[in-house]
Parts: sequence; C-alpha cells; structure tokens
Amino acid sequence: MTIALMDEDVKIVHNLIRQRFKLRRKELKLSIRKLAAAAGVEYSLIDEFERKGRDIRLSSFIAIALALQIDPLQAVKDEGADK
Repeated sequence: MTIALMDEDVKIVHNLIRQRFKLRRKELKLSIRKLAAAAGVEYSLIDEFERKGRDIRLSSFIAIALALQIDPLQAVKDEGADK
C-alpha cells in the first residue's frame, strides 16, 4: 500500500466520521454548543470539524462520540463491511 493511498484512506474515514457525528447530533437535536458542553470540548473544535474537516485529537474524538451516544469503535466501522 502506498503512502498516497493511505492518505486517501484517512481522508475517507475522516469524512465518514464527520458525517456520522453531524447526522447523530442533528438526530439528537443538539446544537454545536450543547454538544461541545456535553463532550467537554470547545465549540470551535466541533464547528470547525463539521464545516472544515479540522483534525481532532483522539481524546476529543472519544469524548464527542460518547456525548453523541456512539461507541467510538462503531464510529469508524464501515457499515457495509459485514454484508
């Protein structure tokens, strides 16, 4: 596997997580501010993650996933992989 392919894979997973988190936040009818407070992270981190794809630390990822009632491991799982 080449580095370029790995970089592309990272972008795909990153975008998948962004979409899943944003969709779940909307399902729970949470504002970005309320999610940030529940996860113990800054508003700007979630805002920039959703809008611009900002990289976030693993600890922030886990905190946000848990605040969204998502198992962090399931957030990165390809739903089509088991089918």
